[in-house]
Amino acid sequence: MNKWLLAVLLSLGIGITHAQHIIKGKITDAVTGDPIPFAAVGLKGGGAGANTDFDGNYAFNARQLSDSIFVSYIGYQRAVKAIQPHLSEQIIDFQLQAGSSQLREVRIFAKGENPAFRIIRKTVAAKSAHDWGRLKAYEYESYVKNEFDVNKISEQFKKGVIGRKITGPLDKLQKIAGEDGKPIIPVFLSESISDLYHRRNPELTKERIRKTKITGVGITDGSTFSQFIGSAFQQYNFYENWLLILRKEFISPIADGWKGSYDYFLSDTIQIDSAPCFEIEVTPKRAQDLAFTGKIWIDTASYALRQVDLQISGDANINYVESIKIQQQLAPITDSVSHEKAWLPQQTRVLIDVKEFTKNSVGFLAKFFVSNRNFKINQAREVTFYNPAIELADHYRDSKDTYWQEARPDP
Repeated sequence: MNKWLLAVLLSLGIGITHAQHIIKGKITDAVTGDPIPFAAVGLKGGGAGANTDFDGNYAFNARQLSDSIFVSYIGYQRAVKAIQPHLSEQIIDFQLQAGSSQLREVRIFAKGENPAFRIIRKTVAAKSAHDWGRLKAYEYESYVKNEFDVNKISEQFKKGVIGRKITGPLDKLQKIAGEDGKPIIPVFLSESISDLYHRRNPELTKERIRKTKITGVGITDGSTFSQFIGSAFQQYNFYENWLLILRKEFISPIADGWKGSYDYFLSDTIQIDSAPCFEIEVTPKRAQDLAFTGKIWIDTASYALRQVDLQISGDANINYVESIKIQQQLAPITDSVSHEKAWLPQQTRVLIDVKEFTKNSVGFLAKFFVSNRNFKINQAREVTFYNPAIELADHYRDSKDTYWQEARPDP
């Protein structure tokens, strides 16, 4: 009996030795509440860790735990939280405060060129093979969510005639605040499900809005407004040399003239959907240039652009705009007939921080999220199909909450 008991105890001991601890959670911006994708999460002192996905979620296993877990990402203050060592599974969420950019300084490479240059050079050379803009045609189903949140209300505005009319309803709305973050008040929200069709020659686009839902302070759902909340108005193609954003053209980090506009730093190689990707930090060579700051991820096998997390600061001098952030994740799509492949935007998230126009106005955050699926490429339709350019389906406003619960992409 003693030998049997000893064997059981030993087996239990082995099980404990190899026990896995599961740590997961969500990383969000403390002010806006938006998820922070691609952030680095790990145990203090090294060991296990992970990067957040496009929705800010992370999860990893660890055999041994340290006393704390950290999160770091450019543009945010590094954060640390304690770990409960006796728990086999725990959820640890972070809300990060904005901080210094934490981007690397320009480095001099004495024994050869910057290693990021080779990657960018190959990426630019491969653009024609991956650029979705050169496809004969493409179509997909698109979910779009637009949100406007008031985050700056002056006392002078509150005392005005308009301010007195809306601050009452605003006070009744749910206020969102992060850890030490200032409150923001959602005042407008729209969702839509659309089918988008594009043909390159001749250049034609059609959007058929299947369902739409609009809510907000002083907002009445109507067909005119519904035409401006679909996916066609949130298109960003970083394979193009220039991107038109709020009437200004910004040069892409993988533009043909990349070397004269950006500094690059190869910071890491990470897994994205089980595929290794180069992580490269980018900064404008000159502060006054209309260029982006942030990170891009390049697929190590194909040199296709896989993800971007880029920001435009107030230095760009866009009227009343403090900052613009664009996050995008692309996926490879193959034509079932010709087997031609291109990388199309699977998810895009845009955040625009708008300051007060005057002391009698408000500042707000404009947030846009687009999730695309059911892609088809190079299957052009007849020219007449694309007229009219925007079409509202019958009963486009008739949808129950259960419809949206099923139609929304997974968080």
